[in-house]
Amino acid sequence: MVWPLAEIERRAEEDDQRRLQRERHERERQEGRQQAVERAKEQFAHNSRAKILQEQGAATKLAADIRQFVDHVRVDGLPADRDWLDWAERHAESVDPAEVHGPDVPEPKSDELKPHLGWAA
Repeated sequence: MVWPLAEIERRAEEDDQRRLQRERHERERQEGRQQAVERAKEQFAHNSRAKILQEQGAATKLAADIRQFVDHVRVDGLPADRDWLDWAERHAESVDPAEVHGPDVPEPKSDELKPHLGWAA
């Protein structure tokens, strides 16, 4: 069968249009996936910061409670081992996040992003 030139050109144009549509669809899919990954990274960073903040708050409270206890024992002259009280004060210093700064959020691993993506990474 011999195809007229116009038919060949029409089919070639249709093939090009389908190819362009597939490429556009693939680009849009990739862009959507990348946007989802970026949102997941932002959510991971938010959750990481919130967890660190909660830990710092708890550590600050623990340090304050230890200091208050040691002060209470010393001020009231309660019997206590001086070395133990000194250790307790050092421990309070060691757990107190006195130099508060923003946390360094690690780069998430793919399995850490999955809960934020809604699909497998």
